Amino acid sequence: MKTFNQFNEDANRNASLMKSLLGQDFSSIEDTMRNVTNKSKINKKAPAMVKQLSGIANQFKMDPKKASKFAENIPKIVGQRMNLPTRASQMSNKIDKGFNKLNKKLPTMVNKFKELSKPGGKIEKGLGKMQGMINMLSQ
Repeated sequence: MKTFNQFNEDANRNASLMKSLLGQDFSSIEDTMRNVTNKSKINKKAPAMVKQLSGIANQFKMDPKKASKFAENIPKIVGQRMNLPTRASQMSNKIDKGFNKLNKKLPTMVNKFKELSKPGGKIEKGLGKMQGMINMLSQ
C-alpha cells in the first residue's frame, strides 16, 4: 500500500491527466482534501456523530461473564441451525462403514498381494517386461 506522500507524488506527476479527466486541478491533493472537508463542515459534525455512535456502543456493553457466555453460545447456536450434529454423525457413520469394509477386505487383499509379489509372480514378470521395453527404447 502506498503512503500518503507517495500517493501525493503520483497525483502531482499526473496532475494534467487528473485535470483533463475531472476538470479540476489536483496538483496539491492535500489542499483539495482539506477544502472538501471544510466545505462539507464534517469537522463540525464529527463530535456529535462520535457521541451518537458511542451512545449506541454503550447499549451493547456486556460484563465479562455475559460476554464469555455469549461467545460460548454462538458456535452452539450456529451449529444447531446448520444441523451440524446430524451431519457430523452421518459423516462418522460413513467413516465407520469405510473402515469396517476395509477391515473385511484387507486380509484377502494382503494375501493376493503376497501371491502377486512372489518370485516369478505377476509383479516380477510385469517389471521384467517394462525393463525390456525401456532397454529397447533407450537403444
